[in-house]
Amino acid sequence: MFSNSNGQAGENFDKLQDKILSLEFLDAYGAWDKEDPKNFGKLGVKMLADFYWPNDYIFSSLTSPDVSTYKGGATPKATNTTACRLGGIWQRCLGFALDVINLVFPIPAQNAYFTENTNFQRYTEQVGLIKNRLAALNNTWHNNNYWSTLKTIKTSLENPDNYKPAFARSSAWVGKETNRALATWANLQLPADKFGLYQKYSQADNLADGSIKFLEYSYVEPNIVLINELLANNTMVKEMFSVLKINNEVNQVAISLNDLEAKLKSLKSLMEKELSGVQLSDEDIQFIDKTIKEFKVDESSSKTFKITGLSGRTLTEDLSDVKLLVLVQKRGNDLVMAVGPIFKYWEKK
Repeated sequence: MFSNSNGQAGENFDKLQDKILSLEFLDAYGAWDKEDPKNFGKLGVKMLADFYWPNDYIFSSLTSPDVSTYKGGATPKATNTTACRLGGIWQRCLGFALDVINLVFPIPAQNAYFTENTNFQRYTEQVGLIKNRLAALNNTWHNNNYWSTLKTIKTSLENPDNYKPAFARSSAWVGKETNRALATWANLQLPADKFGLYQKYSQADNLADGSIKFLEYSYVEPNIVLINELLANNTMVKEMFSVLKINNEVNQVAISLNDLEAKLKSLKSLMEKELSGVQLSDEDIQFIDKTIKEFKVDESSSKTFKITGLSGRTLTEDLSDVKLLVLVQKRGNDLVMAVGPIFKYWEKK
């Protein structure tokens, strides 16, 4: 079709070029604006795609000039991390992590940090435009890992009240969930840790010396919609690998996916029991203990990265430490505590 010996090769190439230019791609996936003259030299057929990370699209859409003048007074508050002076005017020079989460789940008005750092001309309008574009993703959230993770965050935050225990229906818990979402997004940007097997699990060891009495206070934070989302994702990957016959070539992949599915179903069963006030069985408690003891971190990766904006402004996203979440729950006539680690997410100048 494009051979030099084909007299219509030039015409065929022009037709192909016209067809390619007629295609429309989502800017959320890194598409160039074909109407912007500065992009003309970048349009066309490429053997390798340019590097693209959706943060660039989100933050550039939510900073100057698209989002402009500070509206909170003559000078931003001390908690403002996104403003800088451009042309003698306080403008939005930098995006921050809550910009991203706010696109999939509204940040509560009580969040003073969010309110201060979004108090700029045209911020609300620009968020609306991005949300409309994200709505076009529809069933294509899984086209890359970034949007897939954001879709999972969105689902987990939409957990309805009838799927929550009483203590999770408070503003404090909403703050905890927002922090988890931010930490999940930040963790996506970081290189992966290297994990190894923690220890060979022995049921006899865990039942010895009355340890089952201690373990009976174990608790799984219930989020049914999140588990359902993870199960659906796992099924999608399993079916894709089956169609591609990857399972035939690398059987361990199928084994790992089946094992993950079984664990997710067990966790869902535990959550349903907790939400129904059903006491966990010894087998349930042993499953929790076995799951949390399965892996350990052999080699930890970097836990910080920077968001870069205009005028050299930066924000550091930090996951270098953990916090302990203490949950007081009633078991029979007793009040008992369940303690577990959560991300200690921190955003700083």
